Amino acid sequence: MKLLLVRLWSAFYGSYWFIPATMAFAAVCLAFASIWADMAWNQSYWPQAMRWLLLSQPDGARAVLQVIAGSMVTVAGVTFSITIATVSQASVQFGPRLMSNFMQDLGNQITLGAFVATFIFCLIVLRTVQGSDGSGNGMFVPNVSIGVGMLLAMASLAVLIYFFQHIPDSIHISMMISGVGLRLRGLLDDIYPTRIGEGPERDPIEEAYAAGEGMIEGAAPVFATAYGYVQHIDADALLAAARQYDLMIWVSAGPGTFVDVNVPIAYVKPAAMVDDRAARKVRAGYIVGRMRTQTQDVLFLVNQLVEVAAKALSPGVNDPITAITCVNWLTSGLIQLGGRDIPSACRHDSDGDLRVVAPPISYAQFADAMLGQLRPYVETDRNAAIHMMDSMARIAYHTGTTERARILLTHAEALCEGCREQLGHPQDREAIETRFRLVAERLAPQLS
Repeated sequence: MKLLLVRLWSAFYGSYWFIPATMAFAAVCLAFASIWADMAWNQSYWPQAMRWLLLSQPDGARAVLQVIAGSMVTVAGVTFSITIATVSQASVQFGPRLMSNFMQDLGNQITLGAFVATFIFCLIVLRTVQGSDGSGNGMFVPNVSIGVGMLLAMASLAVLIYFFQHIPDSIHISMMISGVGLRLRGLLDDIYPTRIGEGPERDPIEEAYAAGEGMIEGAAPVFATAYGYVQHIDADALLAAARQYDLMIWVSAGPGTFVDVNVPIAYVKPAAMVDDRAARKVRAGYIVGRMRTQTQDVLFLVNQLVEVAAKALSPGVNDPITAITCVNWLTSGLIQLGGRDIPSACRHDSDGDLRVVAPPISYAQFADAMLGQLRPYVETDRNAAIHMMDSMARIAYHTGTTERARILLTHAEALCEGCREQLGHPQDREAIETRFRLVAERLAPQLS
């Protein structure tokens, strides 16, 4: 049930149609409610001081509703065209993976929904306007509904003004990068708890299981039944399945991993206890889709920032300032992770038995996804390389352990060596080496 809700939420949140469709349905309900009010509230019940608001002739009522409905369709088409053009430009310039962030933008969805809702409202009300037979009998002019339609039209104009201001902001590269960076920090908070006190002592056997040692021997592989990326894993569902069938499950395909019917998503032992029902229970803990998502895949957000920085440093774009902005947000994430304990890969049931082994993203993997992937692009640009080495000097204060300090020093050495080969001016190479020595000096107390 939990995975079903997650799948539905991902489908609705990642779609461009859900909010406009909801607003259109609300417009249908509002139209019937206002028509009912017109039928119940006869023209004679209107106060004398407000009679000037009434449209006593059907032709005038039809004209107002037709103008509003026609203009809403036209404006909706224009805004949708602007949206598609903006998405195309952003995907080419900044990378196609940022397109989903733009499509999920709440402001764009509400703008389209407002125009569609106003059009549908006016269309429903328009069919209720009736002319007279010459003696005034049978005439029906829905004055309340027309007033509501005019209010919706004015609200739509306000939304249009907001849309024209929102579009330039939403495609501004700094805003797009900051949006991804903030989501990265939020996901790190969810996955990695804040360090409070000292954690329990690590069990060497469980540490070996987390590294995959001895898990395949005597285990039965559980294969995926679909092609795509692992989008979400329900640890509680896996724990319940392992307890029900007295199993131990090693998660071999984490969030963001591409799987097919020949790739095991998990290894389960003992193999003799694994039948078709147990395998289905294990598969029920996974959501596999055609694209990577931000639900649990922290490296997907890192890859988005790396992609933008790599494009910015390409010869065709040559925009080191954008790359520096990406490095700033990635540095913030690595500093945040440096102050956290990596949670144990092992999950126990209420009896204390080891049931699920799900290796989390380690500090080394995060650092390699950031520093290792960016290095080939950064080392060719003097400004980006200097800033990245300065960022490593900042990170050096927040590694926390000897192992993490050694990982950071390795990446700093690789960047320094690459800059020696790629940067042609001696002063540029000297600037990099000076900053590298600062990184090594700050890490020395943690390595000693």
